[in-house]
Amino acid sequence: MTIYESDGTEAQTLEGTYSPQAVSVLSAPLDAQSLAEAYAASAHSSSVRYAFGPDEPVETVVSTSDCSVTANRTQLEIPDRSPGEACFISVLGALRGEALLVQVGQPSTSTTATGDAVVAYSLSDGAALWQVRGTMVGLAAPRSGEADGRLLVAQTGSSRVDLAVVSVAGS
Repeated sequence: MTIYESDGTEAQTLEGTYSPQAVSVLSAPLDAQSLAEAYAASAHSSSVRYAFGPDEPVETVVSTSDCSVTANRTQLEIPDRSPGEACFISVLGALRGEALLVQVGQPSTSTTATGDAVVAYSLSDGAALWQVRGTMVGLAAPRSGEADGRLLVAQTGSSRVDLAVVSVAGS
């Protein structure tokens, strides 16, 4: 795998096979050297993934067999699934203020299904800080002069999918 600088010059080539899911970066300035170090660290364990944000990297382990996530050795409080609902967990990245952003569940039109949500978890105790129903499809840059981030979230309804813009105050 070759990591490039923002100007297109080669920064570092890593030997081996790397998963594109090994590193999650969410709106954080991450230089080529730090990205290479994250991928190199992830090669030591196939179950460990690293999430980056504005603060320190977060080491995460996702288990779909018991539908759980640990972040820096703290168990996150993932919502219970509905009967027959598959486990889906995707670490999206780290947020400012000791929080991890995680996509849980899958879209459903069933009123009894847990469904999908984007959830921010505390890294200190694993509790959910906030959540929004839907699947994250992107990030919108803060408005000029503002620090608040905005998530673009697809929310599945009975016969349509709505795109919602969710403001994350203090992100």
